Amino acid sequence: MDKLNKKNSGQSLVELIVAVSISALILVALLSGVTTALHSAQLAKKKTQAMGKTQEVVEWLRGEKEKSWAEFATNNNGQYCFNDLTFVLGECNADSDGFKRQLELIFTDEDGDGIDDKAKIKVTTFWTDNHGEHKESLTTYLTKN
Repeated sequence: MDKLNKKNSGQSLVELIVAVSISALILVALLSGVTTALHSAQLAKKKTQAMGKTQEVVEWLRGEKEKSWAEFATNNNGQYCFNDLTFVLGECNADSDGFKRQLELIFTDEDGDGIDDKAKIKVTTFWTDNHGEHKESLTTYLTKN
């Protein structure tokens, strides 16, 4: 009887080590999955916020165009920063949420009369997290009429 108990106790130790090892692997896999899911959720949230901020600039530009095309078209081709809803040349600063908004503005004279009648606008919102820099962009066209 004593020999049988010694043999079973040795198997119990091996079984315990295998069970703990398998449990540890499962725990590591679960934690990895949770970490990935949390990062994906956070990135999706930031993308949604960035697109909202991008759309805000586009809608503001539409309003400026509707008020007065002549005044809107006095802006030069180039890149502008939107630290708030105004045209600013120079360094883009992050807002309180960590986003930077940039506008690329290109006017063209489509009908050849010497007056710009079309504007290509590309608004890009940038942000940085521990995985690097990200951006969301929206390109649209505004016309004089």
